[in-house]
Amino acid sequence: MVCSALAYDFYWLRSMVQMVLGILYVSPQDLFLRSTVWLTYYLPILTGETLRLVGFFLALFSAYLLWGSAHAPFSEVKKHIALALVFEGVYFLTLVPTNVLRIAEGRSPMLLFLAFVLQATAASPLLFVLGFRVWRSREDNWMSMLKWACFASVGYVVGVWVNNVFRWLSMVETVGLAFVLSGATFWGFLNSVVTLSASLAFTVAGVHAFLLGKLKRSKRLVALALLSLGLHFALYIAYSAAVGALKWVPLVEVWPVTAVGLGASLLAEDKG
Repeated sequence: MVCSALAYDFYWLRSMVQMVLGILYVSPQDLFLRSTVWLTYYLPILTGETLRLVGFFLALFSAYLLWGSAHAPFSEVKKHIALALVFEGVYFLTLVPTNVLRIAEGRSPMLLFLAFVLQATAASPLLFVLGFRVWRSREDNWMSMLKWACFASVGYVVGVWVNNVFRWLSMVETVGLAFVLSGATFWGFLNSVVTLSASLAFTVAGVHAFLLGKLKRSKRLVALALLSLGLHFALYIAYSAAVGALKWVPLVEVWPVTAVGLGASLLAEDKG
């Protein structure tokens, strides 16, 4: 999953760098206007995307240190993981200023801009707390860190649910409810509501089971949550291909599609 997230973020970061370079090749008057717009709208997002990319590299490097040939102890890797979590939280936080400004200006679709703000609200604070807990973790307080990891997971999935379901609801503003509830669009909307609601329900149930000490049940529920999450994006990509809208797929964070493989492997491990 980290590799797919890394590839997706690199794609977006490259696009934003190209946008910055394009600003340089305009007249001085246009340069001032575009620079003002860029500083207001895009600089926060570019900062967040850059830190997110660094965070993904840190996560990948941490995985190598923990499970690769180095087999480093967690105490030597935890600060890399903590920074990766904090950078992910900062990324979501940098989405807030631009989208709040768009809401204040009365731009449409309002629900889509609101979705980014709500996603940041659900994910960022818990990622910050988890990063702090990981940084300060010791062998005698593992349970505290794991509990916050559970809470952060719920917050993250809530954010994914809001962002994707609100995308469909935002269409009501622009093209009307009849369009969303008819034809192929309805199946795309239904996919988001059903699969992401299932993923959220499995995540909450898995966290509840973990907190009760039912670790085997918790693992199974987390596997189902990952499967549902990945299935949503797999079906979304298939839907986009069916309606000839593949070019718009990068506008959605589809990198969790690889969660299907992780969920399936956890279920197979559980059965084995």
